[in-house]
Amino acid sequence: MSNKIPAEYKNKEGYWTGMYRGALAIGVNQTVWRQDPKLASLLLPRRYEDLLRPELKGKLEIPDPETSGTGYTLLASLTQQ
Repeated sequence: MSNKIPAEYKNKEGYWTGMYRGALAIGVNQTVWRQDPKLASLLLPRRYEDLLRPELKGKLEIPDPETSGTGYTLLASLTQQ
């Protein structure tokens, strides 16, 4: 079955093969964003780096990385980036 997986998702030495690829995205409640005086004039975040804006401190939520594989993947990806 791994012959159907593109080479870019396989380790060149054969130690591992990727088997799943999923997108992680930023979700924004635009109604809340527009009603918040600190956020209304800002552009919506388009990249993970945009989430570092001081105005967003205390306003972000992610799944708990201790109980969620997606939360762990997001946190690990941001840390490695």
